[in-house]
Amino acid sequence: MTNSKEKKATNNCLDSKQAASADLAKKTVDVSTQTDLIERDYIPIKQLALMQTESVAFPQILYHQHTLLQLILFLIMIFVAAFYYTKPQGEDSLLPNAKLGVMFAMISIVIYCMIYLPNTTIQRPHPSLWRMLQALGMCWLTVVVFALFFNRDDIQTFLKSFVDPELGQPLQDKNFSEDCDIYTPGNPKGDFYNLTDKLDVFFVAHFIGWMVKMFICRDFKLCMIQSILFEFLEITFRHWLPNFYECWWDSIIFDIILCNSGGIIAGWWLMQKFEMKEYKWSLSEAGKKKKPYWKNVKELFITPNLEKHDWKVFSSSLRFASVIYYMIFMNLVDLSFFFNKFVLWIRPSHPVLSFRTFMIGFLAIPATREYYEYISNPQQKRLGGICWLTQAIVYSELLVFLKNYNGQFIEAFPDYIIQIWAVIVGVIIAIFTALLIRDVKKWYKNKREEDSKEKLHAE
Repeated sequence: MTNSKEKKATNNCLDSKQAASADLAKKTVDVSTQTDLIERDYIPIKQLALMQTESVAFPQILYHQHTLLQLILFLIMIFVAAFYYTKPQGEDSLLPNAKLGVMFAMISIVIYCMIYLPNTTIQRPHPSLWRMLQALGMCWLTVVVFALFFNRDDIQTFLKSFVDPELGQPLQDKNFSEDCDIYTPGNPKGDFYNLTDKLDVFFVAHFIGWMVKMFICRDFKLCMIQSILFEFLEITFRHWLPNFYECWWDSIIFDIILCNSGGIIAGWWLMQKFEMKEYKWSLSEAGKKKKPYWKNVKELFITPNLEKHDWKVFSSSLRFASVIYYMIFMNLVDLSFFFNKFVLWIRPSHPVLSFRTFMIGFLAIPATREYYEYISNPQQKRLGGICWLTQAIVYSELLVFLKNYNGQFIEAFPDYIIQIWAVIVGVIIAIFTALLIRDVKKWYKNKREEDSKEKLHAE
């Protein structure tokens, strides 16, 4: 009898070891020339179950690790750049060689991160694209932290001498409320020139920007509130930033109705269209004919991650506070752009700000997904890497502004602005307090029910 128990215990032990080995085998990843490593699982299990696997839209060779080949190509690239594109030693060689060296130092970081960073919650069109964006965000964070240790004059001098001679010059900010007449019969450029003049490339960019914001937050009501809130933020800070002054019809018709609402509705429509599709992201299944690669190209950017986010704003006081924080942070991203370019004298159309806009915009998609998962999934105990990086960038930019705005923005806020914000903050505090009281009552009720059950069980 004892022998049979010992055999059974031994078998159970062997089964558990085999199961553990099988589980470990599932978590290992092929890293070519290196030993198999346990994959760093930043994505919770529930989320992984919803995510698509890498598809056959591209040939499989593009999904394999080729670390030795990538290392050789990288070394050839820096060899050619260092030996054939640098200027020979001389008086004028320091600055251009320094620019080239900094550029390729950043490229080195990006290449390494593209190969070895973990995948994000979004895989399409290719995981390396999102790893590259994360690396670019790391480079931008490095630049912002570097700038944090200089004063405003030094930053402007550095930008002018090292980045672009046209930077570091006072901005000629345009006031868009100087002529608010809709009908201008005396204007040689047209009777409705004030309206048609607004239909430029910035109008299209504004429309696309809010469509992308809909892809970011994935909630129609939340996005509409954000659009109205930012228009009010422009009114709040327009006595500091002249380009925030706009005509009433520009703010209401062009911004809120056409650009903001139009972009949000377009984004919402695309989300609904993608959500109704049948997604088959897995590798070729048995009994099914494999699609040609060219037919799968159209599915590259169609992803089940375009599902709607159910923020459940009023489900609890903590959830309400988390969503309010997310809304504040989204607007802080935009305000940081306007205030820092005003303080540091960087014109809006400069490639530096364009790079920052596109980089933050694309990083915000996985960052929001990670934040949403963090506040929604009890199994997610740590903040996602891209969400952490995005917040580090924006708050570092905020520190740059706080350090260098001295002597500016001294004009007081109008009384009506203070009164309106007092009402908004009061409403937010009232809602949070009501939800907190409800949560405490619910917790106390559940506690009493648990205590009564324990007493009955003890009896």
